[in-house]
Order: sequence, then C-alpha cells, then structure tokens
Amino acid sequence: MAEEIRFPIRISENGVFFEDQDGKPFLWHADTCWRLFWMMSYEEACFYLRDRAEKGFTVIQVHLLPHHVYQTNVYGENPFTAPGMIDSLNEEYFFNVDRVIAYAGSLGLAVAVAPMWLSTWEDDWHRLYRGEPLDRYARQIAQRYGKFSNVIAFIHGGDDDAVPLHDEVNRCVPIYKKYAKHVLNTFHAGIGPSYPMFGEKSWYDFCMNYTYDYGRCIEQMLDAKKKYPHKPAVLGETHYDGNDGISSTEIRRYAYTSVILGGAGQTYGNKDIWMANMFWKDALYTAAAHHMTVLREVFEHIPWYRLIPDAEGTLFHTVRALMPNASDSYIPAASVRGGMEIVAYVSDRRFFTIRRDGCYAGEWIDPVRGRSFRLTGKTGDILHIPGHNAGGSDDWILHAIFEDR
Repeated sequence: MAEEIRFPIRISENGVFFEDQDGKPFLWHADTCWRLFWMMSYEEACFYLRDRAEKGFTVIQVHLLPHHVYQTNVYGENPFTAPGMIDSLNEEYFFNVDRVIAYAGSLGLAVAVAPMWLSTWEDDWHRLYRGEPLDRYARQIAQRYGKFSNVIAFIHGGDDDAVPLHDEVNRCVPIYKKYAKHVLNTFHAGIGPSYPMFGEKSWYDFCMNYTYDYGRCIEQMLDAKKKYPHKPAVLGETHYDGNDGISSTEIRRYAYTSVILGGAGQTYGNKDIWMANMFWKDALYTAAAHHMTVLREVFEHIPWYRLIPDAEGTLFHTVRALMPNASDSYIPAASVRGGMEIVAYVSDRRFFTIRRDGCYAGEWIDPVRGRSFRLTGKTGDILHIPGHNAGGSDDWILHAIFEDR
C-alpha cells in the first residue's frame, strides 16, 4: 500500500506530524486491540496482526497489563511474580508480550503501549500508581520496550483524568523518556482531550483527543492545533464499530474529520476486537474496517501532513440547505499550497460554492469503495455531492486543485 516505514517514528521538524527515520510522513492510522497481550494466544495475536497490516493500519493501541491484579494471560501467567508486585516482572508474561511486539514490527506495524491503565472503574492499577515501586516498574518497562523500534508511544492515564495522580504522572513519565528515548509519550484522558491538563509539560509529546460527540471532535482537533501548533494531534479514541446504533458512516465521519482538520492521525476500534471476545475474528471483516483501508489509500495521494484546517469555515459558502438531508453546518475542510489545493468531508446534500477565484479540477472520492468521479469547475459554480455513495450514505471526500495563475 505504501513504501516501507523505517522505525523508530519521530515528530517532524515543524511539529505537525509523525515521520520515520527517512523523513517519510507517518499517518497514525490505529486500531484498538486493547487486550491483545492477555486475551489472545500468540497464534491468535499473529493472525490479528497480519489482518490489520494487510488492511493498511499502521498502529496498534494496546494495554500492557490486564485490568485486575489477579488476572493472567491465556497461558495462566500473571504480569508480576506476585499479584500487584509491580516492580517484580514475571518474565514468562513479558516474553509473550515481547514476541507479539516483535512480530508486529516484522509486519511494519507500530505499537502504542499503555503501560498502566489508570481507569478507576475497570482497573486496579490506579491504587498502585505511586512511590518507588512505580518508579522501578517504569524504568524496567522503558528499558525493555525502548529496545523495540516499533514501539512508538507510551499512552499514560487511561479512561480517566486521574487528577489525584497528576503529581505522580509528572514525576513518573520522565523516567520513561529517560530510558526509552525514541518512544513518544502522551496521556489518555476520561472522554476528553488531555492537552488541557498536560500540554505545557515537556514530556507530553503529542495531543491525544477522545470524544463520542461529533461537534466536540471538531472542536478538539481545531483547539489542539491552535493551542499547540507544534505538537501533533490524534483522535485517540471515539465510537466503536459494533456498538449499538453506531454505523460505518459514523465511524468514517470521525476518522476523516480528524485527519482533514490537521490531525496527525486517527484511531478506529471495534467492540468485539478490543474486548477480544468470542466474535473478534468475525469482526475483522466489517464494512467499517474495509472503509479504513480506503481511508489509508485516500491519504496516500492527498498530502494530509500539509493540510491547514479551515478553522473559521471560510472555504465554502452554503447556497441552499433547506431540503431533506441537507445542512448549513460547518464542513470539515483544509487547504494546502496557499489554498491552491482543497480537501473537505461533505456529508449532506446542500448546494455550495468554493470561496476562491479561479478554475479547478479534482474529484469526488467515495469513502466506501474508494472510487473517484471527476470534478471540474470555476469561481461561483454550485457544487453538491454526486448522490449516494456505494454504501447508500451521503458522505464524500471533495478534492479540488486550482490552476496556477
């Protein structure tokens, strides 16, 4: 799908996106298999990773530890020599983690590891996140996984703002940075962005956003770009494919919006896969998973890493929206080359114009099947989507390039 990535990943010189060691832009196009290390056998993990590599995902987000101190992996191995003794690693448990990460690397997949999930509603680790045992744990984990070039990030926190633990977080994360110098660090908050809490900290390398509300998705991406223009921003978690009432259209909506609004990437997830339940293999082949392959292909030929978001909504003018399935709401859009190239995610049947002088050519891209339809026009021409996409929905990608004057 794309040329080979040379790990480790770093932040670009302008601070906007991730890149590999050759300077090639690296799109954070993640899947969440949070329970990979303890709910799947090695053979199952390899099967899963092969599928995700073939579908064009670039990052796997995963918890390092089970939810509870007493839990083991499928081989009956607890992470520690005694439950909860966090500074005494069980080599048998971590040997399995090591080989799964190594196999991911052989497929060209990066891994973003959550070392200790701090959720107060599903995990035990927040009770142990303190003191010298925590420091020793952090040092051992950083030393161990700093040796893997495809471990590109440590995701601290976890489904919780963890406000009572912020002093410990700010003291502990620099240990990870010291012993795993190439690994980037961020924080997973409790259904919200983490940059308001840690954006000023030197250890906080990139902004991780988290929301189930589309308006807030737009707000978080634009706000991160405004407040921290030199730190990449990703949508780290949102609606899960397979959750009640969540369609593939909704999955696409958040994914494309996040990247178009200047994000360094986005994260997909499927309920059955992150839970690693009995249906996870079937869930590999959902429509939304295929649409994520299309997204990767779309952004292989659109320079996502140079997009400047249309934060004020000035690129388009809605001419008519008083009809069924139309809207005059904000269109997620961005431009490059001083506005000479425009990309937008249009998801309703409004009539609109591009607010720029000149002639343009481009395409309407179907995010379901990846087909494109030729587009030409000039100043003042009224546009609208070509009709339903291949999935019967109204969302399309508009890509227009203006002629040089």
